[in-house]
Amino acid sequence: MSELKLCPFCGGEADVHSWWSDADECGRASVGCKRESYSNGYECARIYIRRCDAKTAERDAIRIWNTRHRETCEVVSSYSYGISADEIWDYELSCGHVYTAVGKESPSFCEECGREVVK
Repeated sequence: MSELKLCPFCGGEADVHSWWSDADECGRASVGCKRESYSNGYECARIYIRRCDAKTAERDAIRIWNTRHRETCEVVSSYSYGISADEIWDYELSCGHVYTAVGKESPSFCEECGREVVK
């Protein structure tokens, strides 16, 4: 199996599953983030592919998952509130979104649009 790139939205690890579907008489595969989204309780991101067999479906799903747009953004400004280890930081990104973190760890990816944050 090819190596999977990290999730384009949160930077988390991904996994792949493939199987034969008797009902549809086709191979199916899914690749997605292992992390659950905080907003809806479902996975952060996942894609599904149907092909003539499970092996082809898995190969194509991995290729598509690993294909990334080269769009990036950067931190425009940051500010904090709170005290000590529970300090909350907001990072305003050039893509127009805001990333909120506990502690001063700036984001690797924008959770809204998936752009890589260049540091």
